[in-house]
Amino acid sequence: MSPEKQRIVIAEASEWTYEPEEVCGVIYPWLSESGDSYQELPDYLGDLNTCHEFEKTLSEEQKLKYYHYICVAVRKENGQSDHESIYAPLHTTHATATQRAEAFLRTIGKWEESE
Repeated sequence: MSPEKQRIVIAEASEWTYEPEEVCGVIYPWLSESGDSYQELPDYLGDLNTCHEFEKTLSEEQKLKYYHYICVAVRKENGQSDHESIYAPLHTTHATATQRAEAFLRTIGKWEESE
C-alpha cells in the first residue's frame, strides 16, 4: 500500500472529507474532521502526534488488535518471527509512525498488501 494511499485511508477513517475548496487562490483538498477548516492531510506516516489522534478513535477491542499489529511490525523490523521474542512488546513504545499507521489500517481492516 503506497504511503499516499495510507494517508488517504487514515484520513477518511478519521472523518476527514475529500472536498476541494479554493481559499485565497490555493486549492485545499481536505475538510478537517471537525469540519471547520480546509487543509492538507496530517503526516500520519511521519508524525507521532498525528498517530496519537487516530489511536484515540479505537475502541477497547480494537486497541488489543492494534497492539498486536504493532508487536508484529516491530518484530518484523527487528528481523524476528512472531514467536521469536517475548520481549518484543516492550519495544512497541518505540514503534515508528509508519509502523503505527500500518497497524491502525490492519486493525480497521483497510490495509492492502503491496503488489
